[in-house]
Amino acid sequence: MDFVETDRAVYFYGQRDAKFGFLSNFHPCEFMDTEGRRFYSSEQYFMKRKQEMFDPANGKLAIALLRAKAPAAAKKLGRQALKLKFSAKLLATSDKSLYEASRHDAIWGIGLSVASVATMFRESESFRRTGNVDAETRDLCFGKNLLGNALVEARAWLRDYSKCDTKTLLLAGYSDIVVACYLSNSLFAVFQI
Repeated sequence: MDFVETDRAVYFYGQRDAKFGFLSNFHPCEFMDTEGRRFYSSEQYFMKRKQEMFDPANGKLAIALLRAKAPAAAKKLGRQALKLKFSAKLLATSDKSLYEASRHDAIWGIGLSVASVATMFRESESFRRTGNVDAETRDLCFGKNLLGNALVEARAWLRDYSKCDTKTLLLAGYSDIVVACYLSNSLFAVFQI
């Protein structure tokens, strides 16, 4: 199992899950950036942008950045990559909290596996009743969940602009429009980068 879904939250991990795999930065989604370069996942794009920003002449830096632990820089850059890949699927998560249930990553994820979350769900009456963990449990037991939080922000952005046509977006100041990430011939999103 790669996810736990309740009425108020989704705990996801990995790109292979048919229902929530699209939330992963490793989910395959082919797109082109504003410079016409083709990417095959937001993770690939994300790492390339990091490398370009921090040391454009150093190709080895891209690999080193895979191990970077600077949340502020990662969050800023991650928002740019996340805007490239979402559409109705992300909006369909409604107002649920989103948590990357990666036991190996307490920065981008919560530092707990999906199996651990499922155990918490079985053992916690409050969790079963509300479908989400309380703030105290999040603060004590969970990592930073930067990916989940960025996904919630991207969903809010999409909600605000999903009903706008291209002309409206241009008038709103979104002049560098990027059409990105197609899946099953349906457009994911139109964004400014």
